[in-house]
Amino acid sequence: MARLERPDTVEALNRLLDRLDVMVLAADAANGFLERAEVIADSVSDSLAELRKISISPDARELAGKLPQLTHAGLQAVDLVANPAFERLLSSGLLERLGDPKTIDSMHTLLDHLDLASFALTSINEFLKRSEVIADSVTDSIHEVTRGVPSLDFAKIKETMESLPMLLDVALEVKRSGLLDHAKSLVETLDRLQDSGTLAPDLCEWRGARGDRRAGCYRRRQ
Repeated sequence: MARLERPDTVEALNRLLDRLDVMVLAADAANGFLERAEVIADSVSDSLAELRKISISPDARELAGKLPQLTHAGLQAVDLVANPAFERLLSSGLLERLGDPKTIDSMHTLLDHLDLASFALTSINEFLKRSEVIADSVTDSIHEVTRGVPSLDFAKIKETMESLPMLLDVALEVKRSGLLDHAKSLVETLDRLQDSGTLAPDLCEWRGARGDRRAGCYRRRQ
């Protein structure tokens, strides 16, 4: 009686009475299920027996084992297709180029030499990082060289370069004449003349008959 007088008990009983028809329906359903429990159990047992008789291929078993992964992949595929970037990729023609046999062969070649490509890219990256230091070093070296070298006469350099063909022709003519074959004996003869005193200053003088600068060698009178 004390519990029935509590306000929360009264409220709970009122809610129970409001749903009394649902409770009666549930009780009737449970009673009907219990009455037909044996028939239902036999039906379920027969269904399971029929399922056991069905031969399932190994591929189907493997597929069933991968259903969770397939479900996850399917959800990801749906999200990918909904992305605008995927539509742009399809319309760009990039997939067709990637599927070209030449492109596939090139990619295989690239993958075979990927370590070399990675090394080259790393080297280029390091070079670019140090490019300012290298440029400053080269500039300083050029300045050092230019400070130590006198100014160049480009006009004389040009004149010398223009004379090179003529000098080459003269050298070829001298070589063809055979003079170089007797060069050693010529030098030895000049050395002997020098040692003999024939070319000494007191024996030879350069003067002309009329006091001009014509070349001539005259024996002085003893």
